[in-house]
Amino acid sequence: MERLYKPNEVAKILNVTVKTIQNWDKEGKIKVERSPSNRRMIPQSEVDRLLNRDSKSKETQSIAVYARVYDYSQKEELDRQVGYLIGKIDTKKNTIRVITDIASGAEEERKGLMELNKLVESESISKIYITYKDRLASVGYSYLELYYKNHGVEIEVIEKEKSEMEKKEILQECKSVYRKLSELLDKEQQKELEEEWKNLI
Repeated sequence: MERLYKPNEVAKILNVTVKTIQNWDKEGKIKVERSPSNRRMIPQSEVDRLLNRDSKSKETQSIAVYARVYDYSQKEELDRQVGYLIGKIDTKKNTIRVITDIASGAEEERKGLMELNKLVESESISKIYITYKDRLASVGYSYLELYYKNHGVEIEVIEKEKSEMEKKEILQECKSVYRKLSELLDKEQQKELEEEWKNLI
């Protein structure tokens, strides 16, 4: 008999919220069964599909959804990004890997980004969906794009114009870059950078 998972178990496995699982069910993006008490239960086969464990068919493509926010106060926005991106994908023809980060886009060693790079290097995915370019990287996006392209992976950027939230994050990202640069400089150079920064803002 096939194992059945509770929504909170699947949410933990896929790195999304229970609300996202519930929304997928309502939108027909995930197959669920009902327990005698009418609770949602997700079959093992459906979990495997979403985790890309059953993608042996050549007709099935493996796609990564990557979402990122700057800090934990934006967790709701992170879930919104994930749901929005999945809504752009035909889940019947594609298996989906959901990868998220709560960190600065200037941070190179983000856990989610490192996981994404491993999927690219192992040729486990064919495409990456993101809302905006800076969700993937606020600095050095073009290098990542070329790197992924050389591994046969395409980046699909859904939105061209930034939302108000993304615009507000720009200052935070600038501060992150500033701090990283300061760490590389001696005291005299740091003072010079600080003066330049004051002139900019």
